[in-house]
Amino acid sequence: MEPMKLPDRSMRRVHGGELEKAGVKVYDDLSKRGEPVFDAKDVNIMLTKSINEGNFFRHRTKSMTKDLNAATESIDQALGFFNEKLNQFIQTEDRFVKAAKKQSGDLRDAVQKLGDGLQRIEKTANFDKLERMVLLIERAADAMERLDSLQQAGKLDKILAAIK
Repeated sequence: MEPMKLPDRSMRRVHGGELEKAGVKVYDDLSKRGEPVFDAKDVNIMLTKSINEGNFFRHRTKSMTKDLNAATESIDQALGFFNEKLNQFIQTEDRFVKAAKKQSGDLRDAVQKLGDGLQRIEKTANFDKLERMVLLIERAADAMERLDSLQQAGKLDKILAAIK
């Protein structure tokens, strides 16, 4: 892998705690506000070397590790909460399914019992015979009404005397 090359930017003022530790030369005589000043070439060389050796990324990942761990913990908590709610939902669904099956079975039993009862009534009552009996009862009621009207008119006694 070829080393990374950065452009030359001459002298720059930067916060240089890490740069001083890395051995980059400090130009104190150029500082206007008491901040360290470094040569841009030296900074670029140090950064290129740090990136190529992997130190730059190791240093950055150390600071990111805390945030990553906090995010992972937060995600784990959210997943735990989600799984808990999902389990509650599944249990509720199971209760509804069991209740629906019980109600369906009870309904089928009631329909079966009703059908059996109607068949027994039909066998016992013999609807053809019952229909003939109802017809005869209706005729007898009609005859009784006619006889009553004849009696009220005074003609029933005359008819009975003539039949005897």
